[in-house]
Amino acid sequence: MLRTACLAAVGIILLSGCAREEKVTADDIRSYQLTEDDIALYIKSFKQIDRVMAEIQKGIDGEQMSKDPYSVFASIQLTNDQKKIIKEAGFSSTAEFLRVVGAITATYAACAMEKAIAEMKAEMEKNLPGMTPEMKANMEKDMAEMEARAKPEYVVSDHNMEIVRKHYDDLTRAFMSVMGAP
Repeated sequence: MLRTACLAAVGIILLSGCAREEKVTADDIRSYQLTEDDIALYIKSFKQIDRVMAEIQKGIDGEQMSKDPYSVFASIQLTNDQKKIIKEAGFSSTAEFLRVVGAITATYAACAMEKAIAEMKAEMEKNLPGMTPEMKANMEKDMAEMEARAKPEYVVSDHNMEIVRKHYDDLTRAFMSVMGAP
């Protein structure tokens, strides 16, 4: 009888969501394969995401974020109020939030650098025809060094790069919407 009561209590706790939350690791976030639904949820709920991230960002080391955003996101501890916000935003769990937002953040940063480099290269290449061979060689060397420095120190999957590239402009509009831009 006591055993049955204990099992019933454990079942109620598990079903009521009082059970321990799933722990998300850096590898979970790094290996997470974004979906179209993830991107749509992120864009739709960006104002709530931004609210939560603005609070969290105060304790985040910017240098660590640029080196290994996956570890930074895996170490985030959300408050009950933040968990409520992300649940209302449509995320099924804290784990889903950390995986989706961590993967998009890391991938978007890599795409932004890729895009900036491509634009700078295109601008530099416009000037190449009028240069001497020595100037061209120096310019090409500078471009190669710039590309190497701009490459993220962390790995982003090709799948995530493709999906974020596809939605880059929509994601940028979401970011700009919280900055007061149209």
